[in-house]
Amino acid sequence: MNTETSPTETRRNCGKSITRPQTLLAGSNGGTQKRNYRNGSAIVGVLAALVFIGIVVAAMLKNTGSQSAASRGYGSSFEMSGTASNGIVATETYMQSEDPVIRALAIAKLQDIVDFNNGKTTDPTKQQPFIFGNNNQKRELAKGRYFRSRLLYFNENTLRATFEVESGKSGRGKSMKKARAFYLVEVGMEGKPKWSGLNTMMLGANNEYAGGDIVVKGHATFLDKYAMASTGAGFKFLPDDKTGEGSVFFNKEVKIEKKAEFQVPVFFNDNAIIKNHGTQTVFHNGAGFNKHISTDNDVSTIKVKGDVWVKEGFRTVNYSNNPGADGLTGAQGIKTYFEGVDTVPSNFFYTDKFPLLNADGSFNGSPCQTGGYAEWECQQFSFNSTTYPNMNYNAATNQSNFSTADILEGLNMTAEAEIAKNNPSNSDAVAQSRIQDEPDLSPTNITNAGKQFLTLRDLEPDRAGPDGSISNLSITDVNNWYTKFPASQYPQYYSEGHLLVQVNGKINFADPTTNTFDNKIAFVLENGGEISGKYFNSSIGENSNASTLIYVGETGRLNEFGTYGDFRGLIYVDEKNNNPNQQNTFKWGPDSHIDGAVLLKGKGRINWMEGKATLTKNDEVLAGYADFITPKPGQNTQGKTVTLVPNKSRVGLIPLGYYYNLK
Repeated sequence: MNTETSPTETRRNCGKSITRPQTLLAGSNGGTQKRNYRNGSAIVGVLAALVFIGIVVAAMLKNTGSQSAASRGYGSSFEMSGTASNGIVATETYMQSEDPVIRALAIAKLQDIVDFNNGKTTDPTKQQPFIFGNNNQKRELAKGRYFRSRLLYFNENTLRATFEVESGKSGRGKSMKKARAFYLVEVGMEGKPKWSGLNTMMLGANNEYAGGDIVVKGHATFLDKYAMASTGAGFKFLPDDKTGEGSVFFNKEVKIEKKAEFQVPVFFNDNAIIKNHGTQTVFHNGAGFNKHISTDNDVSTIKVKGDVWVKEGFRTVNYSNNPGADGLTGAQGIKTYFEGVDTVPSNFFYTDKFPLLNADGSFNGSPCQTGGYAEWECQQFSFNSTTYPNMNYNAATNQSNFSTADILEGLNMTAEAEIAKNNPSNSDAVAQSRIQDEPDLSPTNITNAGKQFLTLRDLEPDRAGPDGSISNLSITDVNNWYTKFPASQYPQYYSEGHLLVQVNGKINFADPTTNTFDNKIAFVLENGGEISGKYFNSSIGENSNASTLIYVGETGRLNEFGTYGDFRGLIYVDEKNNNPNQQNTFKWGPDSHIDGAVLLKGKGRINWMEGKATLTKNDEVLAGYADFITPKPGQNTQGKTVTLVPNKSRVGLIPLGYYYNLK
């Protein structure tokens, strides 16, 4: 209906090009004054239904089809304030109204559409509500002149509205003429967008090398293989600071060759190697192994608090990034030791798949001496209650043929346990359930809502190369973008206060060590777009305004991306980013903090190379990206709870154009 093609003042409405006054609004005294309408989630003002009728009726009375005459008629309608006859309502771009009834009426009609679109009501009369008259009746405004008006369209994201007015010679007779008016409406919103995702960190791809240290607070899910290299100090998984919750789920094979500490429950859905972990406690809140666990000939014990479940055994994974080389190997004498270190003894739960070595050298039901089974398989499991008195191996209570669901239930991962119970033949079902509420982001949702992305050639026309590449972007350069394209004049380039920038070339940033960013921006990397090297540090804390979305599309790339200090926002790699010949790589500073989330959904290769990053989930920051979210089946909104409210007692509107004399 309204398409905007460039940062100019010209808009196209139903085939007629109309230039609207962008910052001039007529006042209630007939004069004009400057006004900036606000951007983001708090958007200005309110509609008054009868005001629209006056404007469109005036256009009807002009009864001309030419563009110039239409423009004169539109301008004349603003001059009619206080002078209109025949019952036509005076027309103004806004009117001051202290009457809460008028404000409530205007808001209610807009709210009807918002509620219908968000699935809060199925009443068809709310989809295109009448504001004057009704479906069967026009109302008389002057002798022999009958009108009705309804709100055809309203989008709370773009704040575009379309009104239709019909006129006729009788209340129930055929409409003789129709007109439509298009407005950018001013309205406030109560109720902030919500972020539905579970994870602080999610990796969808094969992480083939993790040399950097990681601290994750909250929930983490790894869908593919995960290798943590032996370099660096190690990594930790901790409870969320605010909720106290957290868990870790590894869906495929895992190889951890450095110090690891899990202070939240952890589940290994496939084979795992844990070695070089030193003398510290590895598991503080229980651990479940759905297949095999091995220390790969590392004789140090795995110290635990809480219970341990091992479903299959202690065979060693031949871990490789080549799926064809995967397999289980082992040799006689390889042993894995668990030691309970809590004051309350830990339980070790195991199944009948374990061939127990008895004190007299016999085996309980073990087939390993016949049928081609390797002898080492029989020698890997035995009780040593003298050396490890805090580990309970009691066969009467701890040996049973438990299921995957039983392990998850024991770890208090009850939602996952229910999924496993209902999908016993689908080994990936639980992992998928942990990401099913994770929002799917797409820039298409932004453009479909009438927003636009600025390119680097728009922002830096004198510096950007033919492909949009720019080197050494300073923080002054970036901050100047908000001056070149202020939200008050160019709301189409902003979403929830974030400047929308598409990166098609390669960019890097100047002096990221010392510069601190305190603004809102969304970078979309498409068509080979790449961010290389360190990004500006973000301001962080309760008073921070900083928010950065890094969206990596199908052909985008992050090349050694990171910060020397803090990053406040979301790093999101789309699931279509799955080129096996391309890596998204990360390098962080010695003590970086990520306040938001890291969701790397793509199936392409991941390399978390170096540095230390502490990840903390911040739902308030993440909610700022709600307009990017693609609603999933059964979801009616983009995570928003929207309630419209007046702003400064004003019933207001900003004209975009009108079309009249429709028959």
